Amino acid sequence: MKRFIVLAILAGWLMASGADAQGLLPVQVSVEKKEDNSRVVKKRGTSTPVQGGRLYTPEIAERTQKITMVLKLLSMAQTPLSDVAVKYSFIARGRTVSDLRIASEGEKRLDLLPMRPTSIALEPVSFLMEETTYQSGSLNSKNSRDGEQYYGIHVLVQQDNRKIEFADPKDLTVAIKRLKPSNSDGPVSVASAAPATPQVRNAYFDEKPFDKLSDKQITDWGQTALACNTAKWKHGETEHFVIRFFSSGDMIARRCEKFYGEIREFFGNRKDLMEGHKSHVFAFYDPADWKRFKKQVELSDNTAGVARKHEFFYMPLNMDKQFDQFGQTQAHEMTHLVFNRIFVGRLPLWLNEGVAEYFGRKKTTDVNTFRRSVGAAEPFGLDELFKAAKYPKDEKAVHSFYAEAAIVVDFLTQTADRRALLPKFIDQMIAHKDVDAALKLYGYKSRDDFQKAYDRHRSLFPKR
Repeated sequence: MKRFIVLAILAGWLMASGADAQGLLPVQVSVEKKEDNSRVVKKRGTSTPVQGGRLYTPEIAERTQKITMVLKLLSMAQTPLSDVAVKYSFIARGRTVSDLRIASEGEKRLDLLPMRPTSIALEPVSFLMEETTYQSGSLNSKNSRDGEQYYGIHVLVQQDNRKIEFADPKDLTVAIKRLKPSNSDGPVSVASAAPATPQVRNAYFDEKPFDKLSDKQITDWGQTALACNTAKWKHGETEHFVIRFFSSGDMIARRCEKFYGEIREFFGNRKDLMEGHKSHVFAFYDPADWKRFKKQVELSDNTAGVARKHEFFYMPLNMDKQFDQFGQTQAHEMTHLVFNRIFVGRLPLWLNEGVAEYFGRKKTTDVNTFRRSVGAAEPFGLDELFKAAKYPKDEKAVHSFYAEAAIVVDFLTQTADRRALLPKFIDQMIAHKDVDAALKLYGYKSRDDFQKAYDRHRSLFPKR
């Protein structure tokens, strides 16, 4: 049985109209999905002979997931909240996020004890996954495409006139109003809540004027970025980031917090050494502004994004000014940014870029796409990779350098046990810069031993 911890969604302090201090309802909500079963419910077509093997056409599988919610009253009050109504709606989607519908609804009533988790087992929810399997000779690969999927859960916690609304993901706060418009006396959205207390995580985006930001300290590069188009910059912040943007601030902010959580988990949830201080993200909108900024700070024309100290500069839109669908540049540079928050010291160039490229490519696509994209680059010798102190001068060689470094990181993090060794490997590389000594953490007695094992892993990556 697979487990997926979807998201911990925490509410701020809300007070319904006319309620006194005792009407405050601070609650933490976490949602866990447990995959229960999967079965094929419909086949489309039959197997078709192709050169070198057979092609199996798509089939539709129905997967049922059990959902568990955990609620915890964050107040230090001695008395429980009695007879709380927890209403929930499962949201499903089709091919696009905008294609949403309410799959099922339910309600539970319970008492909430202060600071004590209360689990609620909900009704199972089913969704469809379209799968295409190709088989050719000894090579088997599976590519999955979205059918109708479980998208999230909308939750309403209510006691008398006190109401708090949750959504997983946050998009559902808006979507649920379209799917099921609330009454005029409906719940107050978390997004419009008052600031949370320090014990309550506030991952949502709070847009505000520049002079209201909690952290306004920026470097000379940050000042240069803001000067590129002073009149148009907007500002906001999340728990860990100050976002400077022109458009799509909320989406950029959600990705920042999402990547922050994933990257910290990747590094073993190490302590954030900048706790209480925020990193700054500058998201450009106009290609001309982005080009002007790169010229002023002496970045190359083909730079898609750059992280420097506690700041990150990039353009989240393509040339048609459409929001970047996959967020590869953001994921890559956010890795550098988060690394600067949890490690002290400088990594060797290959490891610094390898971890970031691994996140930028593998964590924003699927395994097969990742292997095809980095495998298509010309191999870059490990001896040369490990000793590189500067980027290659040739653009093609730079591409190979990044790809090879990402494959090495993929190899070092193949299993949970190997992933757990990565922070120790990084600590040793920062302290001593001796890759052969650091590789002994993984059980490799020599560079030759590592090379042989790596070559086997490298063969999984298809060449051009």
